[in-house]
Amino acid sequence: MTENKDMRRIYGDKIKVYFFSILALAALAALLRVITLIFNYDHIIGYYNSGFLVTVMNALCVLGCAWGLSVFFLLPKNSPSEDVRPRSSMIALYFCAFVFLADALYSFAGMLGSSEFFDAFSNSFATKTEKVLVVMSILGALASLATAVCFFRRASYKPATPLDVTLGFLTLIRMLSGVFTVYFDMEVPMNSPHKVLIEWALIISMLFILHENRFFAPVTKRPRAYLGFGFVAMILTASAGIGGLFSYFSGLLEQGRFCVESLICLTMFVYISASISSYMKQFCAVDATEPTESVDPVE
Repeated sequence: MTENKDMRRIYGDKIKVYFFSILALAALAALLRVITLIFNYDHIIGYYNSGFLVTVMNALCVLGCAWGLSVFFLLPKNSPSEDVRPRSSMIALYFCAFVFLADALYSFAGMLGSSEFFDAFSNSFATKTEKVLVVMSILGALASLATAVCFFRRASYKPATPLDVTLGFLTLIRMLSGVFTVYFDMEVPMNSPHKVLIEWALIISMLFILHENRFFAPVTKRPRAYLGFGFVAMILTASAGIGGLFSYFSGLLEQGRFCVESLICLTMFVYISASISSYMKQFCAVDATEPTESVDPVE
């Protein structure tokens, strides 16, 4: 039992080093992006001007992601306590729930309020891309609603059911819808730094959610993947979320959907940080000899 306790502490201490260093790097990456947007961004062409700030910003982001992925080499494949599961804070859960609920309502209102939205199916000149975007927008709105319900149920800290696990996986559809919406926005160049960063932030968030949900499903748990993709997602979502919102409200980027996806990125940063923090604290508890037996959160 004492050996197990020591292993848990060592494992928790390693996660703590990663978590706080990644948190600092994420804050610095977001700050550098805002500064670079102010001094080195040309909003007319939609690209950064070359310069020292751009180089430092990109290097910091790459190094931060590499440091996060190093858990695959520096942490053991299995945790010392397989029963420990992420248990996010109620504040973070309710915040995420209300954001996704607002996103669902905003999406439904936009679809119902647009007379041209459903013309893609009746208009013979509509392209396949336009039809795919309509389908993904509908699926994204429904998935946002399911995600909000998932977070509300998770905040009750009741034992997870198959329905709850399914709702958790529907969050992947919401992230995928966001990737499609941003990628096929023809008003912004395909290789725009805003577009690329948001896409990667959402994709890595999908991988984090996928591995987090494995903790609550009858499948093999992969804590290294959960932590590794979570740390990378923290770097990308902080930069994409804060930088994207700053770009929109400062007038550098006018597309409303990019503002929404930036808010989703920031929301995922809050949730991922809270999830990993709760996972870390369970290992770092001084008097913890075995995993806590409190009721599992709904996933």
